[in-house]
Amino acid sequence: MWYIKFEIDPLEKYLVCGNQKGEIHIWEINNGSLPSVKSNHVLHPKDVGCAIRQIAFSPCGQHMIAVADDASISRFARRT
Repeated sequence: MWYIKFEIDPLEKYLVCGNQKGEIHIWEINNGSLPSVKSNHVLHPKDVGCAIRQIAFSPCGQHMIAVADDASISRFARRT
């Protein structure tokens, strides 16, 4: 495994990171404590079975993009 990058959303509420299984884990970090080992939420991008290498948020924090080893790109929109 070369690298997997994590990202913190622009509002500094969530820490997000992909993994080798193609999952995206989300930790809530706005409560002032360190994240636990177990994430608060897990996303499973459709048809991705390889490592999620990088996550990026839009400047407003409403959209998140994930890039996988197979060059697929997944887009997620935050529910309000």
